[in-house]
Amino acid sequence: MTTINALDCALTYIEKHYMEEVTLDDLMRVTGVSKYSLTRLFKKHFQLPPQRWIWSFRIFVAKNALSYWPELTCQDVAFACGFETPAHFSRVFRSMVGETPQSYKKRLASRCDENNFVQGNLCALAVMAERAFLNYEQIVSRESI
Repeated sequence: MTTINALDCALTYIEKHYMEEVTLDDLMRVTGVSKYSLTRLFKKHFQLPPQRWIWSFRIFVAKNALSYWPELTCQDVAFACGFETPAHFSRVFRSMVGETPQSYKKRLASRCDENNFVQGNLCALAVMAERAFLNYEQIVSRESI
């Protein structure tokens, strides 16, 4: 398997199984590439080790969940995104986003409440724009591999 195929296979596996525990052994089994080589590939192409990339993907999903479904608790989102504890989710979220999941959720809610006549539409549009931008970045980074 080429390095590009191995990386693509690993990313596909992560995207399908992010809500479960994903280990380097799982990625090694799926790709047929050693742990050392996988770590090197992730660091080369994403400047992150595999576990950190998995956390980044989970936080991306969590941000979207908090945006689309404000009725979900942060604890529900943490478990749905594959974090073992809400405390770990909160620590990782804060380190990557710069605020706690709860404050992120409150900020989004207050932004939506400012314009009652388009309450849901502004948030949905912001999330769609963010998703499109992140998808574009991923496509560009995959093409440069």
